[in-house]
Amino acid sequence: MNQGVRKARARPLPEKTSAFAAQWLFVSLCASIGFETLFFYTGIGNAFTVPKAVALLLGAAVVIPQICLVLARPQLSRPMRLLLVLAGFQIAVVAFSTLRSISPAVSFWGGDWRRMGWIAQCAMLAIAVSVPLAVDSDWRRWKRLLQFIAIAGIISAGYGILQWMDWDPFLPGNMRQKIIAEFAGVYRSSGTIGQPAYFANYLLYPFFSALALVVLEKGASRILNICGIAVIAAGIGFTGSRNGMLGCAAGVAAFAVFALLRRRSPGLVLGLVLALLLCVVVVERSTVGASVSTPSNASGSMRALDFLRFRLASAGTDSASIGRMVLWSDVVSQILPNVWLSGTGPGMFRVAFTRFRSNNYSTFDPDVHWENAHNLFLDRLTEQGIPGLLAILFLIAAFVLNVSISIRLADNRSAYAVAAIGSGMVAVLVSHSFIGELIPTTFYFYLWVAISFASRQCAEKVKSPQAPAHKKSLSPRIVLAASLVVSVTLIWYAERNWRSESMLRAGEDAVNSGSLNGLLNARSEAERSMPFVGTYHLEFARLLATYLGRPHPSLDGNSRRRIAGEGIASASWALQRTDRPMLALQDMILLADMSGDSRFEGWIQDLRKMDPYWYRPHEMAARLMLRQRKYADALREATIARELSPFTPSTIEVWKQLLAIQGSE
Repeated sequence: MNQGVRKARARPLPEKTSAFAAQWLFVSLCASIGFETLFFYTGIGNAFTVPKAVALLLGAAVVIPQICLVLARPQLSRPMRLLLVLAGFQIAVVAFSTLRSISPAVSFWGGDWRRMGWIAQCAMLAIAVSVPLAVDSDWRRWKRLLQFIAIAGIISAGYGILQWMDWDPFLPGNMRQKIIAEFAGVYRSSGTIGQPAYFANYLLYPFFSALALVVLEKGASRILNICGIAVIAAGIGFTGSRNGMLGCAAGVAAFAVFALLRRRSPGLVLGLVLALLLCVVVVERSTVGASVSTPSNASGSMRALDFLRFRLASAGTDSASIGRMVLWSDVVSQILPNVWLSGTGPGMFRVAFTRFRSNNYSTFDPDVHWENAHNLFLDRLTEQGIPGLLAILFLIAAFVLNVSISIRLADNRSAYAVAAIGSGMVAVLVSHSFIGELIPTTFYFYLWVAISFASRQCAEKVKSPQAPAHKKSLSPRIVLAASLVVSVTLIWYAERNWRSESMLRAGEDAVNSGSLNGLLNARSEAERSMPFVGTYHLEFARLLATYLGRPHPSLDGNSRRRIAGEGIASASWALQRTDRPMLALQDMILLADMSGDSRFEGWIQDLRKMDPYWYRPHEMAARLMLRQRKYADALREATIARELSPFTPSTIEVWKQLLAIQGSE
């Protein structure tokens, strides 16, 4: 009797229940992908960074309990077990580099801009793990996932095209002028991602999803997907990002080589050619008003094709290209010898760059503080060390293995679709050779790897078998309770990010309106919401310095010193808990100077030691010595500042002033 009860309790989940769970997981997965791709919010200062981080955390919070329930009972397929091992290894590598990080707190919670700490990495990998479980060895569901990715990409690319045409219903008009100034007089679409180069990299995923659908679909559906490819290709072109265009060309070439070698479906190759021709026509016929400052564009507008030619012709000669080459040289020769084993820790590349960089940036960007190595493999190597590089190489190797097996076992159309996915990885890796990682791009990279595992399960027709009756499995209630704790934690952290960012916007509004109480209240709330890292402590130190830098007749000396003290306290707290410690120290110096705090002279020396090739501490030291009438020492510091930043007006001004004083003596 007892044996019968035990067998009944060990009975696997009914097939209908399992299928229903997989279906709901698929819906949740698609919702997470769409939210991550399309969500941004202009009501806060970081209109893209924080919304993407929040979307990721909420998406993971939704899928993790479902993943745990699906994994609680079944015996896993071989591809699924391999994916879990690789994901676990990646999480362990990030944990190792976090523990040995320059700032473990920043590496765990996430840095100021990218927010790609240990928590974010775990969230992205959790969503990726859900892909094979949600697809459930069903080619139709695999195709629907690609359809959803393609549709999200078409929407995002369409928005980028509207941006290019100077019609943006979301971003304020002054943002366009800031983007034009940032990119040397050219407007470049950033779509729903927020930065043109990363936007172009993201668009490669829906481009090759649509290409896979071209070979899977027939009739009107195929034509619609060809039109979708044209829209996405135009979106990539309007970013003006050479990494995206080069990656797209490499991926299409890889697919064309596969099609020519296979020689089974000439109609599919013809469809590809027609799609590419349509892309060229759309891009060539698009007329834009881009305010491009080039000799060939005196009228202020140019055709999109001319713009692309201009971007491609300047490859290797403009400041962005030169800057990357100098950066890569520094990474290999200056940074990696110091961090090769465990890395700097996630999000801490900028600190290592400050410590170890060379003096080769003065002629084109003396204020540069690179936030990543702008190359996927160098990113992983510098931030996560040798284990991090191995982890991503293992993922790529598994992807190649999965695609090879899927092509060999699948029918002809499905094989072409899988080949399109493989070509997409070629495109992404080429593109990622020139840019670093953001949450959306890394999110899709992991997703793409997981899609290859799902295709392999479909090709092998592997249904996850149920656990044998004699094997014990965890209680679903225990698994569900543990996963719900994780989900609630992720939701809580997402809310903390959102609240702090909202308070930052409130603080900026208070500075603009001259409301000191509003600024101090917003500061207190933001710092209380995010006490783990110095992100918002640093931001409010800057706001307090900005407030004191404006005329406020009602403030007496004591009030100014009190406000400056608040800012110094925030910046000092952030000094070891941010990936921008040089800016925290700079704010401390400015606030101390405003309030007559004698510590600022020592902090100038600290900043010179922290960032010896940044001109600002040398300029600050020169101005201090000028006030102290130490003219010879001041001229020496001013000369160094001018050599580090020869075209900055402030450095030239103080240098000439000291030369005049020396000449008059």
